[in-house]
Amino acid sequence: MVVAHNPFANDAPLVCPLYGSTGYLCPGCGGTRAAYALAHGDVLTAWTMHPLLTLAAPLLAVLWFRWLLRTQGMSFRPWPFPTWAAITFCTVLVVFSLLRNVAPFAQFLGPGPGF
Repeated sequence: MVVAHNPFANDAPLVCPLYGSTGYLCPGCGGTRAAYALAHGDVLTAWTMHPLLTLAAPLLAVLWFRWLLRTQGMSFRPWPFPTWAAITFCTVLVVFSLLRNVAPFAQFLGPGPGF
C-alpha cells in the first residue's frame, strides 16, 4: 500500500530493474514516490518525481472511481476509448521515456533529488 510505506525512506529498496542494471530511467521510475506524495497531498514533490503521473492523476482517479462504482452495481454510459487516444497515449509515453534520459530534459522529467 503506497500510503503506508514511505518510498523516500533510506531503507527503501531499488525496485526498477532497468535503472539498476543500465542506469536508464524507465517510464515508471519515480512513480511510486509520486503516488506517495500525491496520497499525502504534496503535489510539488509528486511533480518533481514523475510529472507525467502527476498530470494523469485526475484522469486515473476518475477511471478508478467509475470502476469502483461499477463493482457496486452502478451502470454508466459506455465510455469508448478511441484508437487515436491509444496511439497518442503510447506516443506520449515513448517520448517521455526518451526525453527523461536526455541530459537537457532529465532535470525536468527525471525523478528529483534523492532518487
